[in-house]
Amino acid sequence: MVSLAEQLGFASHLSVPVPAPGRGAVVGCVTLINGPGRRPFDDSDLHIALEIGRRAGQALGNSWMYDEQRHVAEVLQHSMLPVLPESPRVQLAARYQPVADRVEVGGDWYDAFVQPDGDLVVAIGDVAGHDIEAAATMGQLRNLVRGNAFGRTDPVDELMIRLDRAISGLRIPAAATATLARLRPRAAGGLTVSWCNAGHPPPLLVDAEGVVRVLGGRREPLLGFARPIPRSSQETTLAVGDTLLLYTDGLIERRDRSIDEGLAELLSRLAGTGPLPLADLCDLLLASSDRREDDVALLAVRAR
Repeated sequence: MVSLAEQLGFASHLSVPVPAPGRGAVVGCVTLINGPGRRPFDDSDLHIALEIGRRAGQALGNSWMYDEQRHVAEVLQHSMLPVLPESPRVQLAARYQPVADRVEVGGDWYDAFVQPDGDLVVAIGDVAGHDIEAAATMGQLRNLVRGNAFGRTDPVDELMIRLDRAISGLRIPAAATATLARLRPRAAGGLTVSWCNAGHPPPLLVDAEGVVRVLGGRREPLLGFARPIPRSSQETTLAVGDTLLLYTDGLIERRDRSIDEGLAELLSRLAGTGPLPLADLCDLLLASSDRREDDVALLAVRAR
C-alpha cells in the first residue's frame, strides 16, 4: 500500500462508507487524498468525511424513494384505466401520459364499453387535483359512469343527469369535467354519435380526408360542482374512416397561452391526419405536445 501511495503521489488518505438509509447496507465509499506537502488527516477531518458519506447516502436514498413512489403512482393510475373493448364497428386507441417531472397520480381518466345492444359508450374526464385523493375520486367516478350507463338505453344527457344525482346523493367530493358519448350503428353505414359535455374540452371529429371539426355546442357546468341541473346532448355522424377524438385539457393547456390558442394549435396538428393509423395518431399528439404542465388522457374512436 505504501509503495502504491508513493507511485500515485499522495501521502495520506481517508475512506469512509456511504450508507444506504434504512437498508442496513453500504453502497459505496468516499475517499479523501492528501499530497506529500499537506498535513495528515486528523479526527476533525474524519468527522467531516463521515458527514459527507452520510449525506451522500441520504441523497441516494431520496433518489431511490422518488423512483419507487413514481413507479407505484404510475402503476396505480394505469390500473384504474380500462382495457379497451373490441368491436367490429369501431377501432379504438387510448393513451395516458403523466407529467414527466411529477410523482403524484392525477384525476385524468377515460372509459369505453360495449352495451348489451351493441352500442358503444365512451367517456373521458378530469377530476380536479393531482394527488392520491384525486385518483381515488377518479376511480369512483369512472365506476359510477359504468354502473349508471351499462345496460341502459337512456339518452346521454339523461345519463349525465343521473350521474350528477349519484355524485350528489353519495356525497362524492368530485369537481370534475367529463364528456359522455354513445355511438350507434347507422343503417346507411357509419355511426351516429350523441354526446353530452359537462365543462370538458370539446370533442373533435377528423374525417377520413383529414378535415378537422370541433364538436361544440352548449358547454355545461362541471359534475359535482353544484346541485344537479338539466343537461343537453348534441348529435352528429361518423362515416367509415372518420375519427372521434376525446382528450383532457393537459393536451392544450399551458400557463403562457389561452385554451383557445392551445385548441387552435391542436387543430393545426390534426389537419391531414385522417389516413394515419389510430395508434400513430395518438402517439403523434403526445410527442408533439411540448412543455406540458398537466397529465394527458386521449381516447380515439374510428368508424369502420
